[in-house]
Amino acid sequence: MTAAPVSGAAARALAALRDDLSDPSLAVDSLMVVHGDDVVLEHWAEGCPPAAPHAVYSVTKTVTAIAAGIAVDEGLLDIDAPVRDVLGDLGAAIDARITVRHLLTMSSGRAAGDVRLSSLTSAEAVTAFVDLPELSAPGEVFAYCSLSSHLLGLAVARAQGSRLLPLLDERVFAPLGIATPAWETDRDGHQVGGSGLYLTTEDIARLGVLLRDRGSWRGRRIFSERWHEQATAAQIATDLPEEHRPEWAQGYGFQMWRGLHDVYRADGMLGQFAVIAPDVDLVVVTTARSAHTDRILAAIADRLLSPRVDIGVDRAVISVDTLGRTNEQSIAHLMATMPSTEARARRSL
Repeated sequence: MTAAPVSGAAARALAALRDDLSDPSLAVDSLMVVHGDDVVLEHWAEGCPPAAPHAVYSVTKTVTAIAAGIAVDEGLLDIDAPVRDVLGDLGAAIDARITVRHLLTMSSGRAAGDVRLSSLTSAEAVTAFVDLPELSAPGEVFAYCSLSSHLLGLAVARAQGSRLLPLLDERVFAPLGIATPAWETDRDGHQVGGSGLYLTTEDIARLGVLLRDRGSWRGRRIFSERWHEQATAAQIATDLPEEHRPEWAQGYGFQMWRGLHDVYRADGMLGQFAVIAPDVDLVVVTTARSAHTDRILAAIADRLLSPRVDIGVDRAVISVDTLGRTNEQSIAHLMATMPSTEARARRSL
């Protein structure tokens, strides 16, 4: 695959996005834009090698939801089943009204920020969840709770008879060309469902393409279109009056956020994003250490989404690489595993 010359409005929009996100106050470490099967913009901050894995924080939640989708597709997990039934003895103390769907949509009626799950056993994590105060009846309101995501991971592991990492390694990571990643565990060795995964920018981009392409990778079905439709739709309202932030007020799917301008995203704290706009075939990935994540999303929206920039018109390709690689060098290894134009055309029939 060859890189087309930089030209047109799309090239100018990509260059402007690169410049916006190079603002030191945003602390963006990497930026990658994928259109179709091409990386059209690749930018690395000084001292941030492309092959270095990043802590992706709550992007982990989206990966856990993919594992849940695989279990549902195989008839091994019912998202409307009570969590206590799925977990058996481990979940005996959980409110019988709370279902797997409530874990997926952050609507268990319990809220909790980050909990250092690596210091807890699985049973202690369940106890920590049970001990949270009830804010509402399950299913009524959005209440962000990373413990819910860990219980979701435990539920998938129980349903599949496998811990998350070996399951995802075989069913997702290997097909997408992602090397077995580091992933924090609880004290019983279960991967933490809500955080603790380490991925490269390229890895996140591949997962973004999988999510953009409705669960298919190079013609191979990873999870069903039905799961994709549910996971990326707004399942519950998130416009919380006490902390109104427009990008986080568009609804929540299955461990994914809806965004402004009809996009959805995997979203980790400090600016780990995979913003997905299927209608224009785009995936925009950032990794960062930012206190201004709203400004990162605003820059992506302003330059590429509102109004939509049709990159396909110009086939613009920019590579801005502190390592001095050429366009061809910087994208060749990723392009070898991106879905081909021909394959994408066959899937669209």
